[in-house]
Amino acid sequence: LQSRSASELGIKFTSQPSHMLDAPAQGAAPHQGIFVGNLENDGPAIKSGKIRPDDELVSVNENLVDGMTIEEANQLIDRHVGTDQAGSVLLRFRRWEELAGRLTVKLIRNSSRHGMLGFSIVGGRGTPQGDHPIYVRTVTDESAAKNLLFKGDRIDFVNGRSLDGLSHDEAVAILKAVVGDMTLVIHRSAAVPSAS
Repeated sequence: LQSRSASELGIKFTSQPSHMLDAPAQGAAPHQGIFVGNLENDGPAIKSGKIRPDDELVSVNENLVDGMTIEEANQLIDRHVGTDQAGSVLLRFRRWEELAGRLTVKLIRNSSRHGMLGFSIVGGRGTPQGDHPIYVRTVTDESAAKNLLFKGDRIDFVNGRSLDGLSHDEAVAILKAVVGDMTLVIHRSAAVPSAS
C-alpha cells in the first residue's frame, strides 16, 4: 500500500474481530490481536481489494506485530512509510476464517516435576512425511500442560515467536530455550477434545 502515514491507509484497527469465536477451554483466552475494524471509502486499503474487515494484521514490512498494541502497530507503519521514498508499506494479514479455534494458552511452571511443561511435539519442515505445522503429540499427566494442551493442538507462536516454516529440531530448540512461563498461541480444531 502507498500512503504518507498509517492514518491515511484507510484502515481502522480494533483489538478483537467483530464476529464471535468459539468459547475457549478452561485456562485459555480468546485470541487477541490487531484486526481490521472497518475500511474507509476511497482509502488505499479498500482500493487494493485485498483487505477485508476482521482480517488480522500479522506483520509490517516483515516485522511481526504479535503482542503489539494498535498504537504500537500504527507507529511501526508510520516508521516504515517514512523511510520509503514512495511512501509504500507491505502489510500481511490473516483471514478471520483462519482464527476459528485460535486460543492463547499460558503454561505456568511449578516446583513439581522439576518445572517441566509436560508436552511433546510432532511435525515441522522437512519431515519424512513432508512439511507440516507443529502439533502437540503428547501431554504428560500432572504437568503444567495438563488440561490446557491436547494432542492435535497446532502451535503457531511461542512467546510471540512464530513456528511457521521451522523444522522439528528448530521448534524444539525454541521451546527448550524458554525460561520461566510460556505463552502459546494455538489452533484447536473441533475434533480435539477440550477440558470438561
